[in-house]
Amino acid sequence: PPLSAWPTHTEPSCLPATSTPSLPPRFSTSRAMANSCRLVDKAGGASTTALFTYARLWLFSEQVLMVRQDFLVPVFWPTRMQLALFTFAFLRPSRVALGLCMAMRISMYTAQAPMIWDSSIWANFTDCCFLSSLVLCADADVLRGTGDTVRVMMGMFYVAAGFWKLNSAFLDATVSCGSIYVASLLAYLPPALTPAWLVKPALAAAPLMTIAGEMVLGVCLLSSSRPARRAGVLLSGLLHFAIAITPHPNSVPTFGVMCMVRMFHVMPHAWTATLREALAPPGDRRGLAIRAAGAALVAGSCGFTSTPGFTVDYAIPLQFALCLSAARAALHAAAAAAVSESPERRGPSALLRVVNALLVFVVFGYAFLSQPLGLMDIGAASPFASIRLHGGSNHLLMPTGLLQRWAGDDFSRSDLFGGGVVRVTRTDSAYLNALWPANCTGELRPRITSLLRDGRHIALQFNPTARRTLGPFLREHFMHRWRPESGAPFEAFTIPAFELRRTLEEVRQSREAFVIEYERLPGVVGDEAWRTAAWRSRVAYTEDGRGGRTCRAKAAGAHFWAECADDEIVVRPFPPGLGGLYLWKTALWFAYPIIEGIEELPCMD
Repeated sequence: PPLSAWPTHTEPSCLPATSTPSLPPRFSTSRAMANSCRLVDKAGGASTTALFTYARLWLFSEQVLMVRQDFLVPVFWPTRMQLALFTFAFLRPSRVALGLCMAMRISMYTAQAPMIWDSSIWANFTDCCFLSSLVLCADADVLRGTGDTVRVMMGMFYVAAGFWKLNSAFLDATVSCGSIYVASLLAYLPPALTPAWLVKPALAAAPLMTIAGEMVLGVCLLSSSRPARRAGVLLSGLLHFAIAITPHPNSVPTFGVMCMVRMFHVMPHAWTATLREALAPPGDRRGLAIRAAGAALVAGSCGFTSTPGFTVDYAIPLQFALCLSAARAALHAAAAAAVSESPERRGPSALLRVVNALLVFVVFGYAFLSQPLGLMDIGAASPFASIRLHGGSNHLLMPTGLLQRWAGDDFSRSDLFGGGVVRVTRTDSAYLNALWPANCTGELRPRITSLLRDGRHIALQFNPTARRTLGPFLREHFMHRWRPESGAPFEAFTIPAFELRRTLEEVRQSREAFVIEYERLPGVVGDEAWRTAAWRSRVAYTEDGRGGRTCRAKAAGAHFWAECADDEIVVRPFPPGLGGLYLWKTALWFAYPIIEGIEELPCMD
């Protein structure tokens, strides 16, 4: 039934009629909390509940994200139809319209995968949970049926993001992404306030601070304590605000928008009260002043825009508005802590509990098992972790790439995971050089680079995830890549055999003529010396873009080059069947650059 048919509650579900808590005077405006379930839907002319608020918040934010990130929309996708459907659902919400919108957005990310952000995967998991509750629950029980599951999912995502940073590369302050983020924020301060003696300990502490912050945030969301959950929401807002205002190329406000919208599930009625309060006319001068100050702060956040091509990155003010709303919602929830945050209704049905348990199990596998098994690298729940998946693990506690280790450096055991590791020593392909090794150091502001060097950081960063996700046009025309005519030495890198096979299929579809030279490494695990110099065969491959190709190989110790074997990586067809399709839609691997004198992986994501 449409939301306009929902029953009117004489008492708000967040404040049962039997509870009349005494609030301090400063919370007198928290009457919004008492009325949060009586929001008027002007389109339907009837009262609605917190579900109505979440529906419109989700629809609005997803429209902003879709317009802001049109590169996440498949080329064949009916974009205008989707925007029209979202607009209609926002103006006249109903179960059918909301369900269609959510299913369409989930399908959009699925069709575009694996060229999507890790946050897109997080969004799909949480929205699948909400959609199942929308289908299986009565109107008044939808949020109750999905809230705890979404909260647990988000908690696991944050814990995993911190856990996978427990590796030797991220913990090394001379190469860590954490140090780059802190230096980027310090760059807002004048030079007089950032002397070298202060910058060095700040950058040295950055990796541990980042890990602690993400894991504490996740643990708070997983906690059974409501004050801890509210603290988790506040920590999430702080984390994503810092990420949003970080200068390019590390500003990711869209990530924060997605996460903060899902924080609604932690305290839905407090969020509902907050949004109603924000949109209601002020009742006095104090209310007017507070709204004016909030609006000024949101408008002022536009000044943090640094992404090339954007005069105003409107995801930043949206992210800032969501952070302010989260803080206010936490105050509302704290003020109403003496009563139940949720209505006293029956629990989820047995079928919904089974669905939720299955989703949590899948999310756990994605967050904590995909990297040990070697099923996912780019897109895993480890943003900016510099975790090593091929050639051996750099994690302090966990192995990685176990399936690749089992398959070995040939294809006798597995066509999907075999082939070992290759070191690409040269290619003239514009497509490949735009993807690998993805050095984006030149996009860092000179001030940030200077601070990094003051802190004894190598001041190098690589962004293969962005290049994969943004698509070929942006990466080939607006991002740094090695060019043969430049005269600069080629930046060698290592990559798993599967990723080389996959990407060569993409190059062939573009009909580009190219040359690639690589070396196959002996075994599948080794140190930096192994990754830099060891080899068991060398391969030189040429393709003319019209189907003509030549392949020559030379084994270690041989004096002459010979024709490649039929199972050589570059001539071996892509794995067929469901296994190949699954990895084609889910698996992308980082290329690890080889940097002379550096024993750890540099910052990459």
